[in-house]
Order: sequence, then C-alpha cells, then structure tokens
Amino acid sequence: AAAAAAAPKTPAEAEAPAPKTAARSAGSADDGGASDSEAAVKAVAAAAAVATAAAPGEMKIKKLTPLMMPIFLDEPLASLVGVRILPRTQLQGRVLAYIREKGLQVEGDRRAVVADDALRRLFGVERFGIFEIPRLVGPYVKKMDQCDPEVRGEMAKKALEYQEVYSKKQITKAEKPAGDAPKKLRRRRSTRSKKSESESESEV
Repeated sequence: AAAAAAAPKTPAEAEAPAPKTAARSAGSADDGGASDSEAAVKAVAAAAAVATAAAPGEMKIKKLTPLMMPIFLDEPLASLVGVRILPRTQLQGRVLAYIREKGLQVEGDRRAVVADDALRRLFGVERFGIFEIPRLVGPYVKKMDQCDPEVRGEMAKKALEYQEVYSKKQITKAEKPAGDAPKKLRRRRSTRSKKSESESESEV
C-alpha cells in the first residue's frame, strides 16, 4: 500500500489541472469583464498599501474613489476633449475648457451655453446649461467593465498611475510643515487666535 501511494504520476495525470484550479479558470472565463475590473481595483488597493508603507508615521494612504477611476470616452466626445481615457473628475472640466475656448457661453448668463456645430452633433441640442453636462456626456462614457479587454488593460494601467499621483500628493501634504500653509489659511488661523486672546482678556 505504501508503495502504491508513493508511485509516480503518469504524464497524463501530471498534466491534468487540479479540480479547484479548473473551477477557478472556468469561473474567471464566465465572469469576463467583471474579473478584469476587479483585478484593476485590487491592483489599485495594493498600490495604496505600498504607498502607505512608505508614508510618514502611521499615515494611511487613501485609495482612489470611484470618481477618480478612469473612464473611456467614445467618439466624437473623445476627439472633442482630446483624450480617450481620463478620470471622471476631469471630464466636465475638459468640456468646459472647449466651451470657453470657443466663446460659447451666453454673455449675460455664463451658466448658459449656445452649442456650436460640434456640440450640436454631439448632444443634439441648440442650448444647454453647464450643470447639464454630466447628463449630456453620459451616453459616450464607459466604465472599465463595459470595455473590450485591450481597453481594460489600458485603463488598469491608468488607474495605477492615478493612484501613484494621488499617493504622492497625500504624502507631500502630510510632510508639509504647518508654516507652509496657504496665506488665506494662515490669515484665518491668526484671526482666530487674536479673537480667542481678546475673549480671554475680556473675561479677566
């Protein structure tokens, strides 16, 4: 019996995948885009953990929020803003930059926009408000799990780049001395300290 247990596996047995591995591979094939986007989110979390290890003291690095994750833009919106993949937080700013460059805001009401030919073809309206931009660009925006595998790979790389930049900003902010605070903030702090001093003197 001991000899039988120690007998070497045949080549066919050695090449056969373990049952759990086979189940995992089948599951990932069924999941498709969801597994790719989950892998990207995990990669971003791992990057945040690495940044936390390098951060000063007990500081914990924040991960990218859903609004900071990359999105993919379909045409013709991608051509209008000049980029295919970007964080959702930057999309409205790029559309507004185009509007200001073309001088499309109404003179008396800067929140109103008169569409040029490109925006008319894109949004299908003659006039709109700047607060309507998120709704109007919606049909041209895709999240990671809605894209092809090749595009998802690009978006995953971008997500890691964004996390690296975000982590550096957090560390720089934490390491900045109190004296380097913006002038407005320093002025506010000074006003508060003077006010508290005057209150303490009046109590005496």
